[in-house]
Amino acid sequence: MSYRKAVFAVCLRIGVAALASVVLVGAMSRSAVADTFVNVDSSVSGPMQLSVLGSSYVGGQWVFDLQAVNTSASPLTNVNWVQQFVWDETGAPSSIAALTWDNVGQDWISDIPSDTFALTSASSPYAVSYFPMSSGITLHSYAQSSPYVTPSASVNSSDSLPAVGLGNFSGSETKDFTIYCSANDFTPAVTGYFVAAVPEPSTLALFVAGGMGLVGYVWRRKRAT
Repeated sequence: MSYRKAVFAVCLRIGVAALASVVLVGAMSRSAVADTFVNVDSSVSGPMQLSVLGSSYVGGQWVFDLQAVNTSASPLTNVNWVQQFVWDETGAPSSIAALTWDNVGQDWISDIPSDTFALTSASSPYAVSYFPMSSGITLHSYAQSSPYVTPSASVNSSDSLPAVGLGNFSGSETKDFTIYCSANDFTPAVTGYFVAAVPEPSTLALFVAGGMGLVGYVWRRKRAT
């Protein structure tokens, strides 16, 4: 066997093993593939933008129709919309109450008045989960604009906030989704931010190795024909 054939034979073996590992990793939980996230929201100069298409209060729950847009040409992996703040604007503009996240009850609560607000579900195929702040995302400092009060919300770094997993976004892709929230009869203002997964270096290395194997395979096919 020539030196060149020996090199590509090795690359092919490495590639097959790497691709098998990628399949195995993909079958594991998504958090195991990429458990570090980064803010990709437009509020921090990121590409993801959120638009509110409409809202309504029906049968004791709030319904928000939302639209997520990747404004860049680059794809994003495992995008989540994380609900970080909720405000009670029933008394606006004279008063705006900040709700505090209750990590045990998994809802937002307010003492004055006694309001509760929980993100319960999302339109199919999307689902609500609880996103750990410890994953590396930044808690935004957000102040609801009002001439009377600037409330602040309370969230701990150890909390897990409600989120909607939107999956992968290709460049310039748009996705519409709806969230359903249980709430007392008050007017809420909901603020969320987009985060996306940062692929682990080991996962990237597997894909590179897999690419080497494919190159070796294609080369041998061409030689055979």
